Amino acid sequence: MNKYEITDIEHPDITRLRRIRALCHIPSRMVKAGDLGGFVEFESNLSHMGTCWIGDEAIVYGRAKISGDAYIGGFAQVCGSATVSGSATVSGLAVIEDNATVTGNASIRDNAEVLNHARVLGNVIIRGSSQVRDRAEVSGFAQLSGDSKVSGNAKVSEGATLTGNVHIGDSARVYGRAQLGGHFQVWNQAHAAGNVKYAPAHCEAVGVQYRFGGSSIWDSDYLEKHSSNTDPVRRFHASLEQCPFLVGVQYEDDQVSLVTNDVRALVRFLRLPRCRIGSNSNIEHPPVKPELQSITVELSDVVSIFRDHRSVVGPSNR
Repeated sequence: MNKYEITDIEHPDITRLRRIRALCHIPSRMVKAGDLGGFVEFESNLSHMGTCWIGDEAIVYGRAKISGDAYIGGFAQVCGSATVSGSATVSGLAVIEDNATVTGNASIRDNAEVLNHARVLGNVIIRGSSQVRDRAEVSGFAQLSGDSKVSGNAKVSEGATLTGNVHIGDSARVYGRAQLGGHFQVWNQAHAAGNVKYAPAHCEAVGVQYRFGGSSIWDSDYLEKHSSNTDPVRRFHASLEQCPFLVGVQYEDDQVSLVTNDVRALVRFLRLPRCRIGSNSNIEHPPVKPELQSITVELSDVVSIFRDHRSVVGPSNR
């Protein structure tokens, strides 16, 4: 049994689109038989199966398909060969087009856009003027707002949150409970993971590694730059991940600057033979409290220490 019919009521701007009318009740959408819905171009735009519905002034056209229990409302637009399925909702002035996929319990609203071959899965919320494009993927319980953008082959997943003008591109990954805000950019193969929280005025993670609050934002390009020393540097990075005395870290050129709340404990934990101790004034990101100190270690010393270690180091027994 068909659940709707296409009427002769034309869209005021796109005359090839026609309004739909319900032929039966859809309680979950509070739709009764005879109620008018949004606009479609072809019957294939909206499945007769499930509780999926197009309401308000929303439009679906081209080869786009709405199925499952999905809902398109407000002035939303779904076109091209885009698909919206599962229990996903698209509302406001949101646009889903090209070959984009939206499924699960995802909610796309406001002026958000999902374009090209992008995929939005799970319980994702995308709002504001956020945009997911190219072959990027947003999944899990991730949330995008403001003017956030995810592009290239980037992936944002789990409980990650992007706000402000955050741009995740290339093959970057943001996951865990990472919270990125302000004018923040993550490129190449950078990772933002765990419980990292960042909201600087401007920060770009390319070719450097940052760590804050027990998590890290790191770029494998830095390791590739020192390809002959990749293993020792990776082991050093793994040790930093386990260090309870570390507040922040920044790789720059051939030095590593560490921000700590306990210099002696940090030096003992990492077994550093020598380092330069100073204020944290030379650490730009993240902003840290004035009572913290920084130590600077030469990369050559890091390589020397970790070259012969097959696992991460810890506190010395001496």
